[in-house]
Amino acid sequence: MNILVTDDEKWVRSGLVSMLQEIDLPTLSVREARNGEEMLELIRETVPDLVFVDIKMPKLSGLEAIRQGREMAPDAKWIILTGFMEFQYAKEAIRLGASNYLLKPADPKELEACVLQAWNERRQSEHYRNYEFEHWAAARLREARLGVWDGSVRLYEGFGFAGATLYVDGSNQTELYRNAMNRLTAGLPEAPGDQSGAIDLRRGLIQADSGRMAVLWCWPLQGEQRDRGTLAGLEEQIAGLIQQENTEGSLSVHALRTGFCDHFRELIGQLERLDTLSPLRLCYAPGSVLTLAELQSESLQPERLAWCEAVIRLARLYQEKDYVGYSKELAALGKTNVRDLFENRAMLDSVCRFLQASIQSAVRPHMKPAEWLESLRRQGDAMLASAGQPGASSNADIVSRVIQYVDRNYMNDIAIGTLAAQFNVTPNYLSSLFHKKEGVTFVKYLTRIRMLKAKELLLTKPDLKVHEVSQAVGYFSSRHFTKLFIEQFGCYPSEIREKFEALR
Repeated sequence: MNILVTDDEKWVRSGLVSMLQEIDLPTLSVREARNGEEMLELIRETVPDLVFVDIKMPKLSGLEAIRQGREMAPDAKWIILTGFMEFQYAKEAIRLGASNYLLKPADPKELEACVLQAWNERRQSEHYRNYEFEHWAAARLREARLGVWDGSVRLYEGFGFAGATLYVDGSNQTELYRNAMNRLTAGLPEAPGDQSGAIDLRRGLIQADSGRMAVLWCWPLQGEQRDRGTLAGLEEQIAGLIQQENTEGSLSVHALRTGFCDHFRELIGQLERLDTLSPLRLCYAPGSVLTLAELQSESLQPERLAWCEAVIRLARLYQEKDYVGYSKELAALGKTNVRDLFENRAMLDSVCRFLQASIQSAVRPHMKPAEWLESLRRQGDAMLASAGQPGASSNADIVSRVIQYVDRNYMNDIAIGTLAAQFNVTPNYLSSLFHKKEGVTFVKYLTRIRMLKAKELLLTKPDLKVHEVSQAVGYFSSRHFTKLFIEQFGCYPSEIREKFEALR
C-alpha cells in the first residue's frame, strides 16, 4: 500500500511516518512531500493509495493540491490534516472528495483507523475489478474459441496484457495435490512485487482443466520500459510461488508465461502457442518459469516434442487405469530412440520427476534405458492386478469424473462428445451411462448447475447485471438464459432478488 504524507512541518511528517510504520500492513510504502507541488510530482511518479494533506502549505494550498491530485489519482483516498481553527477548510476538503480528516497532532488510534479503512476499501475495489476482468476475459476467450469475437476490448482500451499457465503434475486424487492447487490459486500475484498499488493492475483466473489453470493480467499502458518491469515483477512472484510447491518432490509444477501483449488478441494467440508447446515443460526442472521464446527454441527439435507428448499420454492412461492403452503407448515409446533422452541428464531428471509425481513411478535417472522401460512395464502390470480387470475406469468412476469436470467448468463451452473422447467411449454410450446413473440427461444436469450458479451470483453480487450473469455461467444469449432461468425457478432473473429480500 502506497501512502503519501504532505505537510510543510517536518515534525508533523516525521511523527506520522513513525506511527504509520508501526501499523501491521503488507508492502507498506510511505513517502513525504513538503508542499503541494512536491506532492503532485510524487503522484506523477507513483500513484498513491492514501494521501495525507495539510490544509495550509506554501506554494500550493492543500485544497488546490487535492483538486489537481484527484485528476491524477482518482482512486486514491485523501485524509486532511488540520488544526482546530482550520475546520471550515476541512469541510471544504470533504466536499472536494477527501474521505476524512485528522486534527493535529494526530491520535495514533485515529490514524490507524483511517489507514485500515482505506486498506479495506482498496481491497474491496481490487476484488471487484479483478472479478470484472476475469469474467470479461473468460467471455472473450470463449468467443474467440467459437470464432465470434469481433476483436473489441472496450473496457480495456489502452491496457497491456500478459498471462501464464500453471501446470501441476501429480496424482489428482491426493490431498497434497488439492492443497497445492488451493495454495497456488490463493497466492497468485495481484500486484507486481514491490510496485504493489503503483498501477491499476487487474488479475483473472481461468480454470482450464484438472492440473492446469491460467492467470491473466492487464494494466494501463505505462511505456515499454515500465511495462516490461511490471511483467518481470509478476514473473518473480510466480517463480517463488511454484518453487515452494516443488520442495517436497511429490508434485511437478511449471509456469509457462506469455510475453507482454498490447492487445488481448495477441495474448490469446500466445496462450494458444503455449498450450501447443506445453509438453516441452518436461525438458525443464520442476519449478521453472518458461517463456514462449524458450519453448519455441526447444521445439526446433520436433522429436523432443513428440517424446514429451508420449510420456504425458502414458501418465494419463495410467491415471485412467486403461491398461491396454498404457501398454500400447509404452511399447511405442520403447521403439523410439530412448537413448537420446538418457544423453540429456537434465531432461531425464525432469521426466523422471514428472513420472514420479503423476503416477508414483519407480523410474530413476541412474537406470539404464532397458531397465527404465521395464520398470514402467511392471508398474502397468501392477495397475492391472489392482484393478482386477483390464480396461478403463469403471462406469461409476467415469460419471463421477464427468460431474467433477462440469462442476468446475460449467462456465465454459462443454460438449459431451469432447468428454466422451477423454474416456475412450462414444458420446451415445456416455450419454446413456450418465442418464442411467444420475436420472437426468447430461444437458439437463449442466443446465441445472449453471442456473444454480446464476442464482447464487444474482443474490450475492447485486451490482452484476443480468447479461453479465448470463455470460458468467456460459450463455452468450441473455434471452436464452432468461428462458432457462424461468423454467428452473419460475421467475425472471431480475425478480429473484426481490423474492429473496421478501423472504428475509
